[in-house]
Amino acid sequence: MKEVPLASRGTQTLHTVGLIALAVLMLLFWHHRWLLPVKMFVVLAHELGHALAALLTGGSVLEVSFGTDQGGWARTQGGNAFIILNAGYLGSTLTGLALLRLGRTPRASRIGLSAIALLLVGVAVFLMSWLSMAQVYAVLMAAAFLLLGRFAGAGLQRFVLRALGMFSVLYALWDIADDVFTPAGSPMSDAAALAQLTYVPSCCWGVTWIALSVGLVVLFRRRLL
Repeated sequence: MKEVPLASRGTQTLHTVGLIALAVLMLLFWHHRWLLPVKMFVVLAHELGHALAALLTGGSVLEVSFGTDQGGWARTQGGNAFIILNAGYLGSTLTGLALLRLGRTPRASRIGLSAIALLLVGVAVFLMSWLSMAQVYAVLMAAAFLLLGRFAGAGLQRFVLRALGMFSVLYALWDIADDVFTPAGSPMSDAAALAQLTYVPSCCWGVTWIALSVGLVVLFRRRLL
């Protein structure tokens, strides 16, 4: 086994502790309005998961959007409904894991910020209604990522990506529990739609998504932290 230099080990431990502290802060201030822009980013990742699944299964995407109430939608046509419905929450988790991975090195962080900015611009231009709140948000976020990738230091670039990655994973788990297991859960949730499609209760889909999300984090934790 390759020996990790002491300095690198210490830096990695510091980053891990920082991410854990950040996760605790996010949970403590979960309902605070300053987290809303970040939540909207994760909602967009969720809807893009549906959109990508539709494209990969032979369908098309008509529109992707979301609101300040953290509700979003992906209007798709054709494709495999079962796969499309499963791709939302799992898409949020996979997005979080990808961001955590990109944030491990300065070079990957710079490339990742630019790639996210280009993706947001593409989504805003081709999949969102013109001058809608969602489109304006996507363009502003793209500009922010481009500025970070161009002018920010490597430490800040890595922190932003890893913070977003951690939040994406946490939000996916939180949103699954909120939609599926609380009395106020949405009757229009992905789990409810899957229950209608498969006759398997929505709670079973919620448990499955949580188990898969946690399993992915555990499986890849050494490559992420």
